[in-house]
Amino acid sequence: MNIDGLKRKVKSNPKLECIYMCLKSLSDEDLAKQMVGTKRNPYNLIVSYYGEANPDKLIYYILFDKEARFNGFCSLYRLTLMHLAYAEDLNLVPVVCFGSDSLYYDSSVVDCNNAFDYYFEPVSEISSDEVLKSKNVIISKGADAEAFGAAGTYSVPDEEIEFLSEYCKKYIKLNKKVKMAFWYEMQSIVSGGMTLGVHVRATDFNKGYNRHPVVVTPEEYLDKTKRVYAEHGYKKVFLATDDERIIDIFKNEFQDNLFYYKGIYRSPDGEAIHYGNHKIERDHHKYNLGLEIIKDFYTLGHCAGLIAGNSNVSMCSRIVKKSQGDEYRTLDIIDKGTNHNMHETRNKFGSMRKKNS
Repeated sequence: MNIDGLKRKVKSNPKLECIYMCLKSLSDEDLAKQMVGTKRNPYNLIVSYYGEANPDKLIYYILFDKEARFNGFCSLYRLTLMHLAYAEDLNLVPVVCFGSDSLYYDSSVVDCNNAFDYYFEPVSEISSDEVLKSKNVIISKGADAEAFGAAGTYSVPDEEIEFLSEYCKKYIKLNKKVKMAFWYEMQSIVSGGMTLGVHVRATDFNKGYNRHPVVVTPEEYLDKTKRVYAEHGYKKVFLATDDERIIDIFKNEFQDNLFYYKGIYRSPDGEAIHYGNHKIERDHHKYNLGLEIIKDFYTLGHCAGLIAGNSNVSMCSRIVKKSQGDEYRTLDIIDKGTNHNMHETRNKFGSMRKKNS
């Protein structure tokens, strides 16, 4: 094979051509920056063609799939808001999709290939099915979200909460089925305007993973709740937690003044529930995991006060609260700092997902 034939062979294979371009760029710093920028620069846009539909629109496809396979629901929710801010900044038409590799995609849900649509109304007039038939499509990348928020941290300033709440108010609407599943019960929990919401994040947070918040103990949550409840005259406590054992701790203290959603699946043994490392026999389990966290953080967002640690759940609760144009009477975020070690979550849960798939 002559040199021209070899070049044609390389160019006909995207993987070989990528290797060729990388090797070629070693001596060209500007080309190297351009290649790296394709992934890391939020304003390096790649427009793809999938068909002739929507020729007059530039679609921004906010896709959470394989690269987001470790993200919990509230992480996806917050990232969605960041991507929506990005789309609006560039005057793009947003479409959101939680793909088949996302933690909440449920193959038992028929006639829907987008787990975002299980719970929310579409954010634009274009459906996710239409995207892959459309003429001008930009697929989201992680750097896009980072242009409009601190994607990799659990502690953010109030200004970011307020900023993201504007996009929550504008774009995020629970669909009718989800709203009917809990809205009436939520109203009865928060009625009277004197309900103190408490989020106790347990399970895998107890393992002290790198770059995750230092865990707040159940005793610390309880002590803070007792103090705030008494000092500010609250009448009810709404408890949201991923650990079944926390319920009894709070029930012993608050008795009939404690409210929580019954029937929600919570971990019985301290292991994380959202990675699918429990064998559960119930219909639409993954769908229900998403619905249950929505019930919890939306209700926390409608409580009069909030006690929580740093987590995506507490951030999303605050965003929901702010999106209503409302403020908490009391807000207590217990911050004990961040773990810095070699104990990585993705190594651990990657093997868990593979084992249980």
